[in-house]
Amino acid sequence: DMTSPTAILALLGVFLTGSLLLRRVPGAILIGIVTVSTVAIVFRLPVFSGQEFPGFSDGIVSWPVWPRDLFGAFNVREALEFKSFPVVFTFLFVAFFDTAGTLMGLSEVARMTDKDGHIPNAGRAFAADAIATTAGAVIGTSTTTAYMESAAGIEDGGKSGLVAVTVGLLFLLSLFLWPVAGAVPAVATAPALIILGAMLMETIGKIQWTELRESLPAFLTIIVMPMTFSIANGISIGILTYVAISLFAKKANEVHPVMYGLSVILVARFFWG
Repeated sequence: DMTSPTAILALLGVFLTGSLLLRRVPGAILIGIVTVSTVAIVFRLPVFSGQEFPGFSDGIVSWPVWPRDLFGAFNVREALEFKSFPVVFTFLFVAFFDTAGTLMGLSEVARMTDKDGHIPNAGRAFAADAIATTAGAVIGTSTTTAYMESAAGIEDGGKSGLVAVTVGLLFLLSLFLWPVAGAVPAVATAPALIILGAMLMETIGKIQWTELRESLPAFLTIIVMPMTFSIANGISIGILTYVAISLFAKKANEVHPVMYGLSVILVARFFWG
């Protein structure tokens, strides 16, 4: 419904943020989020999840809620049993490919890939992600992993380790300011994600669209991701399509052996999933 407060606010956020970016205003994406959130709060628009207005009845500073029931709540012995293998494998697969797709996209935006499109020191990035994911699971939080939203910081010039440390410290501070964070509706962050999506589209210019064996898998990868809300699903369909087309086109010898191995794993994953 294009006349709903949600749609109108989202579009206004896109126009405002896009205009600020075009004028090279520092912090343009953050300004857009804050502006849309402020409008929603001041006019008490029905765009907040489960409530009309956040209210701040408990103030803007509050002690964080510790996930006591989830802290350390895992059973290693049962996870190592054969019956648990499909579940463990599925989570491992999704985590790995989600991270791979995210890191590749962010590295392209940050201009950190080499001439062959590879990420230098990718092992360190994957190791950091793996440690964070495991630690988050032990503590009982939602998944701590690489997120495409980091492109917002990269677009403003944040590409160093110092930026990451600063963001980490600010996240620690936000533990006590969660009522304020909760006052930011999804409609305020949606424009930022839409614009970041547009920025990421720049990399599709490297795809050889006239070569169907490359363009069709790429197109399906791009389309399946938003339709299934999963980076892993998009990459999976892209790989399977590429291998299948190559086989039927009698170009099997041009496919790297690793792709065949991945295809077998992907088919098994979809059957188990």
